[in-house]
Amino acid sequence: RHYYFDDNVAIKLSKRELQCLNLYLKGLSTSQIATLMSVKKVTADTFMRNVKHKFNCSSKPELFEKLWNYKVLNTNGLFD
Repeated sequence: RHYYFDDNVAIKLSKRELQCLNLYLKGLSTSQIATLMSVKKVTADTFMRNVKHKFNCSSKPELFEKLWNYKVLNTNGLFD
């Protein structure tokens, strides 16, 4: 899925990155995410590192704020 922002830059998230991001924004740790996604913790950490890199963020609050401001999230916290 691609996300387009004001400067027309496309950010593409893989299906697994998007799944990981959804769980992460719901407050799950990467250890919990790894268990739910049936992957190793290092893999979940890599998914989140890739997502943060793609959105040019270094922290969870910064990532959440960007996603909210770009209207990637709706009011109940789930992706549209």
